[in-house]
Amino acid sequence: MQQRRWAATRLSHLGAATTLRSSTFFLLACVSLALGVMLAALPSCVIAGPPDYQDPGQTPPVLDLTKASFSVFSVLTATTGVSGTPATQFTFTVPVRSQDVGDDGLIALLYLDYGGSDAVRQPPLWTAGASTFDDTSRIVRLPWSAANQTKGCHTLTMMVTHASNVDFQTGEPVVSIDPPDDVAYATWWVDIDDDSTGQDPNPMSGCPKP
Repeated sequence: MQQRRWAATRLSHLGAATTLRSSTFFLLACVSLALGVMLAALPSCVIAGPPDYQDPGQTPPVLDLTKASFSVFSVLTATTGVSGTPATQFTFTVPVRSQDVGDDGLIALLYLDYGGSDAVRQPPLWTAGASTFDDTSRIVRLPWSAANQTKGCHTLTMMVTHASNVDFQTGEPVVSIDPPDDVAYATWWVDIDDDSTGQDPNPMSGCPKP
């Protein structure tokens, strides 16, 4: 009987030891699983460094024609002053924006009948220092006088480009603007010394209707 009790006691100890080892392995497995979950989630908790931003490249100038003065959708009338009235003077203004990386800034020129064989640049020039595209404070201002101009229907074209595209010795654009689209235009029509009596009518056939 004692031997059987001993046998029973011995098996009980073995069972207890097995249960203890199983519990230990289970606990270790749980800890390992928890650590694995934590490590898997760890990268989402790490704060990434700031992104490597690059300087924005240069952009062509952009004219806001909706805020232009005068409106590009109407025909202006002007007089040269030969009839005894003062010659008409206009100041054309247009907001401009551009990214001027690598350039000294912007320059604007005004032409009478731009694109034609008799095109004439109208002084003066307008210049502005280099800035960024989100700068909305730059406004092109170019005065113009009708004094000594030829009567008839004409166009006045404002050309805005980066300063490096203009030859400051002549005040004219260089032969090849680089890149070719680095320029913005605004065009107004002006009727100079319109003679409504018909005695010496202006050639209005090329003038648009307002």
